[in-house]
Amino acid sequence: MPSFKWSELEAKPLYPEHSQAVGSIVRGEKIAVARVRYPAGTEVKAHASGREQIHSILRGQARYRVGGEEKVVGAGDAVLIRPNVEHAVQILEDLEVIGFQDEGPLATAPPGGA
Repeated sequence: MPSFKWSELEAKPLYPEHSQAVGSIVRGEKIAVARVRYPAGTEVKAHASGREQIHSILRGQARYRVGGEEKVVGAGDAVLIRPNVEHAVQILEDLEVIGFQDEGPLATAPPGGA
């Protein structure tokens, strides 16, 4: 049975075309899960992805804009991002997120992934 310890996975820059995020990714055949950290005062630039995502906030605070809606979220909140919907994030406090996204073959995974 495959199992992973986040503390033993290499943390590296993720999606540098959009943000200054650093983290680790575990990939299955149909889903990817990432533990991601964003420094306060940075942003995730507006973009859209063909993959559905859920961001579960572990600590910190951020202002998410998904489609035409905007909301400040923090620890205990989760944000659903539908495929092909533009989204952006302003990081208000150091942020730690567990991100889930549907996954295709590794050959089509976003740059910076594991």
